[in-house]
Amino acid sequence: MCIGGLALATGWDPAAARARALGPIAADPAAAPVKAPRLEITAVVVAEAEDGHGGRVAAPLAARALDLHAESWPGRALDPVLAVGELRLRHYSFPAKGVMRFVVDDVARLRDGVEVSVQWGDDAASRLVVTRSLEVPR
Repeated sequence: MCIGGLALATGWDPAAARARALGPIAADPAAAPVKAPRLEITAVVVAEAEDGHGGRVAAPLAARALDLHAESWPGRALDPVLAVGELRLRHYSFPAKGVMRFVVDDVARLRDGVEVSVQWGDDAASRLVVTRSLEVPR
């Protein structure tokens, strides 16, 4: 049996036939729109935090956790980056179900009024605006 010859001779497309047999296929869940997560900023005691410019700081005194709360996080191949104005936080953890945590070394780095967004790697289509105007609890 020669499927390739059958496809060429008759115009039959096995991939199209399979798709029709399976019915509509659900959209990629990672591409589905996601509700903006809720941001919570709290003081934390940690061994290490980020400075927002690619550096790590040991035993910061004024560290703040930036917790993003969501019902769920879509599966992605790229790591998330939290943008807080000009700061970029790349190290994250999941301290609880639905919570993605980034930690900045000094609350003074966080500026009121800046936009906060999360994006997976360089994929601009994955960018989620968390807030257009940050309010930092001091």
